[in-house]
Amino acid sequence: IYIGSMGQLFVNQVRYLVSNCKTKSFVSVGCIKVPEYLFDMQKLGALALLTVLFLMCTQEPIFHCAAEVGGNGDLFTQRCPSVEGTGRQDAYSALSMIALLLYWGLLVDLTIFSMRISAYTLVCGRVLSELGLFLGGMCFLILAFSSSISALNHKSKDFADIPKGASSLLEITLGMFPTE
Repeated sequence: IYIGSMGQLFVNQVRYLVSNCKTKSFVSVGCIKVPEYLFDMQKLGALALLTVLFLMCTQEPIFHCAAEVGGNGDLFTQRCPSVEGTGRQDAYSALSMIALLLYWGLLVDLTIFSMRISAYTLVCGRVLSELGLFLGGMCFLILAFSSSISALNHKSKDFADIPKGASSLLEITLGMFPTE
């Protein structure tokens, strides 16, 4: 991933930058001149991906553990004293999550090649927005009713306060509330 993908991204970014420098294609953003190619979302996403991959390379646990490999046969291990307890694995996992999101985001641009995939992407976008509205409405209703129920004079431990009431109402909504 570091040689193939990051190498290609680096070469492309340098090529775009050199091309913009030769043609003096810069856009002023405030007092800073920015290369014009960075206003294309696909190329900006590629630069962000390159940056995240570079940061991943600096935090790669396998590279840090490679110096400690003795004769134990664990050549590609991610668990060693120089990595554990330092936060490198947490940083690496967060960066790898961002890199995957960027890869998928850049891949969405390829949906224009197939009408079926393009239609599927549009439908998924609409459905996800409706799902988000539904979940937002459900959270609002659960919060409203849990605060109302906790204000009542009752002896139910499941609705004693707002967090417990919200948890119980969510369990009822999902069909997980015990009926006994």
